[in-house]
Amino acid sequence: MVAAQIPLRAAAPAGNYRDPSRALVGRLLRTGIVLAATAPLLQLVLHLVNGVTIQSSILDANSEGNPFVWASTVAAFSVALCALIGGLAHRVQVRLLLSLAASIAFLSLDDAVVLHERIAAKVLGLAGLSVTYDSVLWPALYLPLLALTALLLFSIARGQPEQIRRLFYAGLALLLLAVVAEATAAPWSDGRNTVELVVGGIEESAELAGWILLASAMASASSRWIVAAALQADEGPATTQHLRRIAGPSHVSDAPSTRRR
Repeated sequence: MVAAQIPLRAAAPAGNYRDPSRALVGRLLRTGIVLAATAPLLQLVLHLVNGVTIQSSILDANSEGNPFVWASTVAAFSVALCALIGGLAHRVQVRLLLSLAASIAFLSLDDAVVLHERIAAKVLGLAGLSVTYDSVLWPALYLPLLALTALLLFSIARGQPEQIRRLFYAGLALLLLAVVAEATAAPWSDGRNTVELVVGGIEESAELAGWILLASAMASASSRWIVAAALQADEGPATTQHLRRIAGPSHVSDAPSTRRR
């Protein structure tokens, strides 16, 4: 086939080797940072202005079933999708990445259908307690899943270059901030008031920013694994040593390619 005769990149001396995924990773990281800085800020401004003016549920970040919930859900699912794609390309950490994809996909679905709040409200109702504190209870109920997801993300981040690793850590920090802010504002969550308006807006914006940064970081990591897998399959001028610079030694096999040329 013609495509099989075209190398993925021109031959280059070992000393001048350059990661072919670097340009793509740079664009993904820059896009993620810009989106994480602008989209949550716009959401927060609209939420606050709405809170002191028309008070529409469509522009209320604390309400369900509006564009803000959709944006956060899409951002979270993007992380899961990138982890799934990365898992298909990675030769060693397949189970880790697929587990991460499954856990975050569930969290995305959970956010879309408000499952965690429903479970917390049901438990509080059975205990005869006010549903005001559902934002305190649900993190405790979900702690094993949240801890597992964070551990998987840390495991992925450790093997990445510093610029990608920083976005993983920043995204996790923002998600933690969102959970803490939501739990802290629980006593004021039983009606419209200034604390609920401000803290709720900050919490939802931090959550959106965190998912966007994680999506950018995961997309960048997955692109590196895909490029490494393609180069190893093609072999040509790309040696195993060069591939290890892209994906790490745990990703690249020393076995020769069985591809027909």
